[in-house]
Parts: sequence; C-alpha cells; structure tokens
Amino acid sequence: MALDVEWDGPRPVVVVAGELDLVGGELLAAVLDHVRSSRPAFIAVDLSGVTFVDTHGLTPALQADVVLVDHSRVVRRLLSLMGLPVPADEPDGRPRRRRAA
Repeated sequence: MALDVEWDGPRPVVVVAGELDLVGGELLAAVLDHVRSSRPAFIAVDLSGVTFVDTHGLTPALQADVVLVDHSRVVRRLLSLMGLPVPADEPDGRPRRRRAA
C-alpha cells in the first residue's frame, strides 16, 4: 500500500494505492489524523488506485470530514455492499474523478 498527501491549493488530498485492509486502514487513519492537525475544513481522499479493500481499511475514509474524490471499482463495490452512497460514474463505467471544491 502507498499513501501520499498532495495539496490542491490549501486543501489536502490523500491519495491511496494498493491494498487497503486492516493494517492499511490503521495507516490511513494515522495519516488522516496528521493532516487534521493543519485544521482543514475537510480532507479529500482519492481511492482510485486501491486494488483490494475491506471494511477495516475503508472505515477511516468514511469519517464526516472526509470527502471521497475518486474511487476504484473494488471501493465502489464495497460501498454498495455496505449500503452506502456510491459516487456517480462516467457513462462508460469508470469512476468519475471529482476534485474537492
């Protein structure tokens, strides 16, 4: 798993790639806590590079101050199985990339 924090102007974007499981979820939670120390209004999270995800890994990205700006098919499927809103897709089925406003 790889995590990177990019800055879209004053807004942080946490980019996640690889497998997001229990251990990855703990790392994501720690990164989100670190980013929160800069007191952003919200944190954008890009999960488009995630190849595997379970509920433990996804949980930190479901916090109230987190906005999913992109997702992979495996993330979309888990959100759907959990009964959570799934971000809209492009007409060809690819996840729609949404940058934080």
